Amino acid sequence: MQPQCTHPRDRGAQRCWSCEVANRAATADARLSSRFWSKVASGTDDACWVWQASRANKTYGGFRLTKTKLARAHVFAYEQTHGPVPDGLELDHLCRNRLCVNPAHLEPVTRLENTLRGKAGEHNRKLTDEQRREIYHLRGIIPGVELARRYGVSKCLVSHIQLHDGHLYG
Repeated sequence: MQPQCTHPRDRGAQRCWSCEVANRAATADARLSSRFWSKVASGTDDACWVWQASRANKTYGGFRLTKTKLARAHVFAYEQTHGPVPDGLELDHLCRNRLCVNPAHLEPVTRLENTLRGKAGEHNRKLTDEQRREIYHLRGIIPGVELARRYGVSKCLVSHIQLHDGHLYG
Protein backbone atom coordinates (compact mmCIF):
# COMPACT_ATOMS: atom_id res chain seq x y z
CA MET A 1 0.00 0.00 0.00
CA GLN A 2 1.34 3.46 -0.94
CA PRO A 3 2.00 5.73 2.09
CA GLN A 4 -0.45 8.59 2.44
CA CYS A 5 0.44 12.28 2.54
CA THR A 6 0.32 13.95 5.96
CA HIS A 7 -0.19 17.53 4.76
CA PRO A 8 -3.74 18.84 5.44
CA ARG A 9 -4.36 19.92 1.84
CA ASP A 10 -3.23 16.55 0.44
CA ARG A 11 -4.51 14.28 3.21
CA GLY A 12 -5.43 10.88 1.89
CA ALA A 13 -3.66 11.42 -1.42
CA GLN A 14 -0.47 9.63 -2.36
CA ARG A 15 2.59 11.05 -0.71
CA CYS A 16 3.39 14.57 -1.99
CA TRP A 17 6.86 15.58 -3.11
CA SER A 18 7.71 17.21 0.27
CA CYS A 19 6.72 14.11 2.23
CA GLU A 20 8.67 11.89 -0.19
CA VAL A 21 11.84 13.96 0.18
CA ALA A 22 11.49 13.99 3.98
CA ASN A 23 10.95 10.23 4.04
CA ARG A 24 14.00 9.58 1.84
CA ALA A 25 16.17 11.85 4.02
CA ALA A 26 15.02 10.10 7.21
CA THR A 27 15.73 6.68 5.68
CA ALA A 28 19.18 7.80 4.52
CA ASP A 29 19.96 9.28 7.95
CA ALA A 30 18.94 6.02 9.64
CA ARG A 31 21.19 4.00 7.29
CA LEU A 32 24.09 6.39 7.85
CA SER A 33 23.66 6.26 11.62
CA SER A 34 23.44 2.46 11.59
CA ARG A 35 26.58 2.22 9.43
CA PHE A 36 28.42 4.56 11.81
CA TRP A 37 27.55 2.76 15.05
CA SER A 38 28.47 -0.62 13.52
CA LYS A 39 32.08 0.63 13.48
CA VAL A 40 32.20 1.37 17.21
CA ALA A 41 33.31 -0.96 20.01
CA SER A 42 30.97 0.27 22.72
CA GLY A 43 30.74 -0.85 26.30
CA THR A 44 29.12 0.64 29.34
CA ASP A 45 27.87 4.22 29.29
CA ASP A 46 30.93 5.50 31.17
CA ALA A 47 33.53 3.54 29.15
CA CYS A 48 35.30 4.78 26.03
CA TRP A 49 33.53 3.72 22.83
CA VAL A 50 36.46 3.13 20.51
CA TRP A 51 36.26 3.85 16.79
CA GLN A 52 37.25 0.70 14.89
CA ALA A 53 37.38 1.95 11.29
CA SER A 54 39.63 4.39 9.42
CA ARG A 55 41.76 7.00 11.10
CA ALA A 56 42.41 10.50 9.83
CA ASN A 57 46.12 11.35 10.09
CA LYS A 58 46.58 8.37 12.46
CA THR A 59 44.91 10.31 15.28
CA TYR A 60 41.13 10.77 15.04
CA GLY A 61 38.58 8.39 13.58
CA GLY A 62 37.34 9.23 10.11
CA PHE A 63 33.84 8.42 8.81
CA ARG A 64 32.84 8.76 5.17
CA LEU A 65 29.48 10.52 4.86
CA THR A 66 29.46 10.50 1.04
CA LYS A 67 31.95 9.62 -1.67
CA THR A 68 33.55 13.03 -1.29
CA LYS A 69 32.80 14.07 2.31
CA LEU A 70 34.66 12.74 5.35
CA ALA A 71 33.75 13.59 8.95
CA ARG A 72 35.67 13.10 12.16
CA ALA A 73 34.03 10.18 13.93
CA HIS A 74 33.77 11.87 17.33
CA VAL A 75 32.11 14.95 15.80
CA PHE A 76 29.57 12.78 13.96
CA ALA A 77 28.78 10.89 17.20
CA TYR A 78 28.33 14.12 19.14
CA GLU A 79 26.09 15.65 16.48
CA GLN A 80 23.95 12.50 16.29
CA THR A 81 23.16 12.78 20.01
CA HIS A 82 23.44 16.49 20.87
CA GLY A 83 23.05 18.38 17.60
CA PRO A 84 25.65 20.60 15.93
CA VAL A 85 28.79 21.72 17.75
CA PRO A 86 28.20 25.38 18.66
CA ASP A 87 29.92 27.95 16.43
CA GLY A 88 33.38 28.90 17.64
CA LEU A 89 33.78 25.73 19.71
CA GLU A 90 35.45 22.38 19.12
CA LEU A 91 35.09 19.05 20.91
CA ASP A 92 37.39 18.08 23.76
CA HIS A 93 37.84 14.41 24.62
CA LEU A 94 37.44 14.44 28.41
CA CYS A 95 38.90 10.91 28.46
CA ARG A 96 41.96 12.07 26.40
CA ASN A 97 41.37 9.14 23.97
CA ARG A 98 41.15 10.57 20.44
CA LEU A 99 39.50 7.39 19.10
CA CYS A 100 36.67 7.57 21.66
CA VAL A 101 33.26 8.46 20.18
CA ASN A 102 31.23 8.20 23.40
CA PRO A 103 29.18 11.44 23.38
CA ALA A 104 29.37 11.54 27.19
CA HIS A 105 33.16 11.93 26.87
CA LEU A 106 32.94 14.91 24.48
CA GLU A 107 32.53 18.51 25.52
CA PRO A 108 32.35 21.63 23.33
CA VAL A 109 35.06 24.09 24.39
CA THR A 110 37.09 26.92 22.88
CA ARG A 111 40.32 26.07 21.06
CA LEU A 112 42.32 27.69 23.88
CA GLU A 113 40.55 25.61 26.53
CA ASN A 114 41.08 22.45 24.48
CA THR A 115 44.78 23.25 24.08
CA LEU A 116 45.25 23.99 27.75
CA ARG A 117 43.52 20.73 28.70
CA GLY A 118 45.57 18.72 26.19
CA LYS A 119 49.30 18.26 25.68
CA ALA A 120 50.10 21.95 26.04
CA GLY A 121 48.11 21.86 29.26
CA GLU A 122 50.39 19.13 30.62
CA HIS A 123 53.38 21.42 30.04
CA ASN A 124 51.45 24.41 31.32
CA ARG A 125 50.99 22.74 34.69
CA LYS A 126 54.79 22.35 34.99
CA LEU A 127 55.32 26.10 35.16
CA THR A 128 55.04 28.21 38.27
CA ASP A 129 53.70 31.76 38.05
CA GLU A 130 57.26 33.02 38.50
CA GLN A 131 58.48 30.93 35.52
CA ARG A 132 55.62 32.20 33.35
CA ARG A 133 56.52 35.78 34.36
CA GLU A 134 60.18 35.17 33.40
CA ILE A 135 59.17 33.75 30.02
CA TYR A 136 56.97 36.77 29.39
CA HIS A 137 59.71 39.29 30.29
CA LEU A 138 62.36 37.47 28.22
CA ARG A 139 60.40 37.90 24.98
CA GLY A 140 62.62 39.45 22.33
CA ILE A 141 65.73 38.79 24.44
CA ILE A 142 66.01 34.99 24.32
CA PRO A 143 64.53 33.03 21.37
CA GLY A 144 61.35 31.10 22.13
CA VAL A 145 62.99 27.81 21.13
CA GLU A 146 65.69 28.34 23.76
CA LEU A 147 63.12 29.29 26.42
CA ALA A 148 61.08 26.18 25.59
CA ARG A 149 64.18 24.00 25.99
CA ARG A 150 65.22 25.79 29.21
CA TYR A 151 61.82 25.37 30.87
CA GLY A 152 60.95 21.96 29.38
CA VAL A 153 57.80 23.18 27.62
CA SER A 154 56.64 23.50 24.03
CA LYS A 155 57.51 26.46 21.79
CA CYS A 156 53.74 26.86 21.34
CA LEU A 157 53.29 27.43 25.08
CA VAL A 158 56.16 29.95 25.18
CA SER A 159 54.54 31.86 22.31
CA HIS A 160 51.16 31.76 24.01
CA ILE A 161 52.59 33.16 27.26
CA GLN A 162 54.46 35.91 25.43
CA LEU A 163 51.50 36.90 23.26
CA HIS A 164 48.58 36.54 25.66
CA ASP A 165 49.80 36.88 29.26
CA GLY A 166 50.85 40.56 29.16
CA HIS A 167 47.86 41.57 31.27
CA LEU A 168 49.20 39.31 34.05
CA TYR A 169 52.88 40.22 33.94
CA GLY A 170 53.12 43.50 32.00
